Order: sequence, then structure tokens, then C-alpha cells
Amino acid sequence: MVNCVAMILAGGAGTRLGALTRNESKPAVSFGGNHRIIDYTISNCIHSGIKHAGVLTQYKPETLHSHLENSESYGLSIDYLPATNSTYEGTADAVCKNVQYLDEREPTHVLILSGDHIYQMNYEELLTFHQQKDADATVATLTVPKEEASRFGILRVDETNRVLEFEEKPEHPKSQTASMGIYLFNWSYLKECLLDDSVNPASSHDFGKDILPRLVHEAKLYAFPYDQYWRDVGTIQTYWETQMDLIKGISPFLLTDQEWPLFTTPLTSAFTPISIQSVKEAKERKIAESVISPTAYISEGVAVYQSVILPGASVGKNVYLHRVIVAENTHIPDHMSFASDNEIMLITPSVVHRLSKTKPAHSMISNHLLKNIK
Repeated sequence: MVNCVAMILAGGAGTRLGALTRNESKPAVSFGGNHRIIDYTISNCIHSGIKHAGVLTQYKPETLHSHLENSESYGLSIDYLPATNSTYEGTADAVCKNVQYLDEREPTHVLILSGDHIYQMNYEELLTFHQQKDADATVATLTVPKEEASRFGILRVDETNRVLEFEEKPEHPKSQTASMGIYLFNWSYLKECLLDDSVNPASSHDFGKDILPRLVHEAKLYAFPYDQYWRDVGTIQTYWETQMDLIKGISPFLLTDQEWPLFTTPLTSAFTPISIQSVKEAKERKIAESVISPTAYISEGVAVYQSVILPGASVGKNVYLHRVIVAENTHIPDHMSFASDNEIMLITPSVVHRLSKTKPAHSMISNHLLKNIK
């Protein structure tokens, strides 16, 4: 890829993920058995031939830094750009405060990415589109359902995909063309925009709220249409659903993908969402449609169905789990049962402690609880 530097926004607190982000940022949350959420964006950069990526961190960055430091970069130089002396006031402000970092690398283009989305994209295709349009800036977009459009930045485009209007999370969306939070800029133009925005007292210094609406009228802004799998795992429900997509084969990340492997994990570069081999298949353990970390421990007499068990978790004997997420380093004692037919249940050490105060049912799991376990 031409001299393009990626700036990965990875400072989000991810409060809608509840206890999963109590001690770490959203991009650092475990996902898919062996990986963390940011690995998907990092892998896209590697496969796209990007050589330099700045990871902009703010909220609880320790786990994220440790994870990336222990990873193989596969030709991608990763630099950590935490907020120092002051906080990042918005997404544009975060990049603006790192103008010197970008100037030192003398890029022709700068790619702004989010570190907390699950998708597979070759950014070279985005760059080709950008150059063909002779654009100053390009926004990657996807078509979303009408009922979800108000959650996104919404664009109106003409027949050439030039952006005519941009509204951030409008109450009454005028289209279903939504921003993916992926922006490609000519660096010289972006630098000018950021410096102008930094001295604007009326600005919130955000790409979606301030920079892009301005560019509609002042620059050649285009929309790059994307029609493949993309998910924002911003809630417990979508976090669980996206991992179930791995099991169902809906997402592009298969059990093993030699053409597009996921990188940056110290465990393995092969993708293994159902890590049944880590619990030694036996008649005493019944596991189906579940994502289990290789570092999780599953005891005998356990039944796990449509669940996610994160690294360091351990499950005692004769435990039943259905449609739940077991948080990292959570121990579930023997004979406990957690099942949900509606909203997904997040099991943390505090939840286990609270429920353990009541007397658990010390009995083997009955056959009717196993009816869905194949």
C-alpha cells in the first residue's frame, strides 16, 4: 500500500458492555476464543500492506498495550499513543494531538479506524476508490436497516457516490447509507482540517459531528460502499450474537482461514472459535455451539450450550450453562446452573458470589436440560 499510516481509535470505555470493560477498554475485550476485539482491525492493516499504525488509547489501556506488545506484528509497526497531560476531547482531537507523530512518518494518506469493530476489509480497495475519485476524503459506508439508521452517521450521496449531506445520528434519517467510522484522508488536507478545528471553540472536535459535515461543502468527499460482514459489538447482546455468527458461519472468520488469518495474538495465528479440544472431549462433557477460550477449564459433568467462556474462566463439576457469557477469570462452583431464554446473561465473580449465598441444587443435570445439546 502507498505511504499510508493508520490511526486506530482505541480509547473507548465501552460502558454498554458492563463488567466486561470494568478493568479494560472495549478494544481489549476477549473475542472469538483466542483473540481480542482489536485484532480484527490490526489484521486488516497487516493484510492491506500498511506498515505503520498508531493506536490511540485513553481508558484503561494496560491490557491492550500488554496484548499488542506480546504479539507478532507481521510487518506492521505498532506505536502506542496514549493521551498525555490532557485527555482526548474527541476523535478528531485525538488525531490532532498526534500531528507530530504523523508528520515524522511523512504519509501521503492517513486512514482513521476504530479498534472495536468485527469485520474483514482490504483497505487497498478503499485507497484505489479514493484515488480514482481524486477525493480529499473518503468514508467507508454500509447500508443499514431503517430502524437502526439513527444510531449511525448517515450520508446522502449522488450517482457517483459523492457525499451531498452528512448527519451524525439524526433523529429522522434521510437515507440508510451509514458511516462505518472508517475514513481515508489525503494527509495534507486532513492536517489543515484538524488544525482549523482545534481552534474552533464551537467544535466538539469529533470526525462525525464536526469534520465530515464541514467537508461536504468544502472538499471532495466520497462514500466507499461496503457490502460484507461488519458488526459493532457494543452491547452484551451484540457481543454474544457476533460470536454465535462465528459458529453459524455467517461471519467471514472461519475455523481456519489460511488466506486471511487473524494475527497479533500470542497464542496462535489460526482462528479457532470452538475450542472443544481444550477441554478433552468426553462423554462427561457436553458442549455445543459455544466459543471457549483455550485457557478456560471445563470440569466433568458440564453441559455448555450457546455460550461464551472467556480466558482464565473455570467451570466446576455438573454445571449447566445456556446462552451465557462467563467473564475472564470467573470460577463457577460445582452444581450451579445459569440459563437464559431472553437477554444474554453475563456471569462475573460478583454474580457467582451473590448467588452462591443461596443453597445451590446439588444434583446431576437432568436429561431435559440436555435436550438441545447434540
